[in-house]
This record gives sequence, C-alpha cells and structure tokens, in this order.
Amino acid sequence: MTKIDPFSLTTIPLEQKAFLAVVERVLPEQFLETITRQRVFAKQPGALY
Repeated sequence: MTKIDPFSLTTIPLEQKAFLAVVERVLPEQFLETITRQRVFAKQPGALY
C-alpha cells in the first residue's frame, strides 16, 4: 500500500489543483465581504488585470 502525504500536492490531479487555486483565492474574498458587508476587490500578484 502506498503511503500518501496529505500535505503534498503532487498526488492531486491537475483539475483539482486548478479548482483549489480558485477556491483559495475566492473564499477569503467572500468571507471578508460577508463580515464587512462591503465589496472586496483583491488583485493577485502577476495578474493580467
């Protein structure tokens, strides 16, 4: 049986990595909007716009 490191992203398929990248960016923004009741505009480093 292969031991899988739960903290290693090397075992996660590419589609799931892309999904996690979006979720990691969007959920904190939604949380801040919820608690502040204001629109949050966040820019990612290296983003095109």
